[in-house]
Amino acid sequence: MIYLVYGKDWFRSREKIRELLEFFRVKIGSLGIFRIEGDDFDPAKLEELIRSQMLFEKKYIVFCDKIFENLQAHNFVEKNIEKIAATPNIFLFLEEELDKKLLDMFKKYSKKVQEFKVSYKPHKEISFGDYNPFAICDAVAEKNKSRAWILFQKALLSGVPAEEVFYKIVWQVKNLLLIKKLSTAGVKNIEKETELHPYVVKKNLWSIKNFTEQELINYSFKLLKIYHDVRRGLEEFPLGLEKFLINI
Repeated sequence: MIYLVYGKDWFRSREKIRELLEFFRVKIGSLGIFRIEGDDFDPAKLEELIRSQMLFEKKYIVFCDKIFENLQAHNFVEKNIEKIAATPNIFLFLEEELDKKLLDMFKKYSKKVQEFKVSYKPHKEISFGDYNPFAICDAVAEKNKSRAWILFQKALLSGVPAEEVFYKIVWQVKNLLLIKKLSTAGVKNIEKETELHPYVVKKNLWSIKNFTEQELINYSFKLLKIYHDVRRGLEEFPLGLEKFLINI
């Protein structure tokens, strides 16, 4: 039995997977749940889960968390999707996007397919104008935590997913750290070395004065931790990013 949850709205799609996991956990019990991610995909392991059945459980759950980032996983499921659908066990797939061929196969063989699209419709009662991701990036680069937090809240109220803001801030911190390291090393032509736009380089050269290199390294690790915690269901982008912004 197959359930597919997918779409660009990563917050709502993961919430749906949580609901399904909780629903089946009550029915099956925690001993009957297995989780597979793209970076640890093993075709032999999944083949065994398709064929076998646990001794003390009538059914078990296999949660496949964005495994199609791994091409081997993509090809395996495409080849074996009919067998996966035929097993009495429950396979939950969570993906951001799928190619048309595989999506059509899921629609054919799945018990349920649910897509969560990103919505950018602003609230009618509140209007904050056009969303400008670079304004939040600038606030981070200025180390202006209050402005960064306010702009983040406005973005959320305007319907912008926290995940989109997250990746913009990752981009900003990555550029700051790269340019900080090159500047410290005495590299003269940073534009050529980084292949960044001259305007981006100029702004970041001014902003790196606000940070030590170690601070930027720590920020990178904190953002990476938020990403992995969200993937593991331990954190949500809105709360994780809010905590990050008020501590820059």
